Amino acid sequence: MPLLKFYTSPGQLTPAEKQDLATIFTAQYAKAMPAFFVDIVFHEVPEDSFFLGGKRTEGKFVRLTMEHIAINLAKEGERGEQMTKTFLGFVGEEFKNRFESRGWRWEFNIMDTDKKYWRLQGFEMPPLDSEAIKVWKTEQKASAWQ
Repeated sequence: MPLLKFYTSPGQLTPAEKQDLATIFTAQYAKAMPAFFVDIVFHEVPEDSFFLGGKRTEGKFVRLTMEHIAINLAKEGERGEQMTKTFLGFVGEEFKNRFESRGWRWEFNIMDTDKKYWRLQGFEMPPLDSEAIKVWKTEQKASAWQ
């Protein structure tokens, strides 16, 4: 599961923009895993509670944190390094194209959490290259597989 948390000021992104970000990020992750793994939350932080460098962001800053659990990039060796570079490039381009023309600043990071501590409906995740994960992708839900 990736859990994406966007932090913005209230009303900074429209509902349509939020939907578009959710669609694009889910599609990117769904290249490697079932789409239902992707959780996205938009946190609208009051401007009197959202600071950058000690100054209020005034609706001109976007922060994204991503928790990666389904794929532990740090454990994937050279393949993981390439996946990280590609994915960070994707996120950077999306943010640059969407936010820089508006004069907004932005940043993001990934936290890699060991998938052995994650369960979906109580089930351990099958390997990404297994027949079981194909069933999960087709059914868009977790089910017994061992």
